[in-house]
Amino acid sequence: MSINTEQQFKIITPSPMRTIRKALGLSQEQMANLIGVTRQMVNYYERGDAYPSTETWVNWTDAVEKQIRKLRRNDNAKKEA
Repeated sequence: MSINTEQQFKIITPSPMRTIRKALGLSQEQMANLIGVTRQMVNYYERGDAYPSTETWVNWTDAVEKQIRKLRRNDNAKKEA
């Protein structure tokens, strides 16, 4: 049995999207700006009322990766100080 892309998104969302966004210290508005959607769409994704397109999912993963890098740089800067 093969799982298509939409089914994969449904497995991953919504709860982990919210958990990761909050762990990064981002508001829904900030995440929306980073991934190119409205705050309402982020809310829908997190509640499971809608699922991101492939393009939005790629933008979301890129935004998360960039935020993690930013947090690591800040952490390293604090250690060096």
